[in-house]
Amino acid sequence: MLVMEVTDYNGKGRWSMEAIRDRYGEHAARLGVQEPLELRPKEFSRGNRRWVYPLMDAVISGIEAGDQVCCILGVEFLEEDTRFSFGANLKSRCARALRRTELSQALAARLQRRIVAMLLAGNVPREYREYARLLRKLGFENLWPRIEAGVSRQNRYVMRYFRYFECNIERNAAPQNCHWRSTALGRHEPSESPGRAGRDAAGDRPRPTDRNAQHTCPSRPMAERQRLTNLRHSES
Repeated sequence: MLVMEVTDYNGKGRWSMEAIRDRYGEHAARLGVQEPLELRPKEFSRGNRRWVYPLMDAVISGIEAGDQVCCILGVEFLEEDTRFSFGANLKSRCARALRRTELSQALAARLQRRIVAMLLAGNVPREYREYARLLRKLGFENLWPRIEAGVSRQNRYVMRYFRYFECNIERNAAPQNCHWRSTALGRHEPSESPGRAGRDAAGDRPRPTDRNAQHTCPSRPMAERQRLTNLRHSES
């Protein structure tokens, strides 16, 4: 008799497949959802082996489709510190989906508190890149004094995101006075001089005028060829 070996990548406890479905049903009933989604995990089978992938994939798809119950589950997922299989990937995609979806004020406030609390605690994992973008979209001006007063300036990973948020505050206050270049999210550095010759304020690229000047000035080999051509014409 062939015994099927199952590998389940779903979490345990409240993040097991059954618990996620149960919470979805509870939230849907509370919100009065008439047509709740049927959440199904992706599965793959080969021979006597079967792999069951995280149900959060279906939840993220629901967020992208605008399902408000999935949005609630997504916020709960980002509030969770427990480690998961494919956790960084799932949380990054979940934050990205939430950023592209209209959220209620209550959910937005929960996300703002969570993302700021993580920064102040020095908890900035790989997925925090997407969290920072999400917070930027939600807005954090009312929380900025708390961030500025409580951030750990000795932690270079925390300061990476602090500078990202600080730049956005400065841009909103006075866009014409904020001369920053971005090498990566959260790694913003002030340009040495916004008006320095031959450089633009966004980085180390030559200014368009410099490129045009280079094109109007022939290279030495081209000038030499032109001189020889003129010499031949004069001798003929």
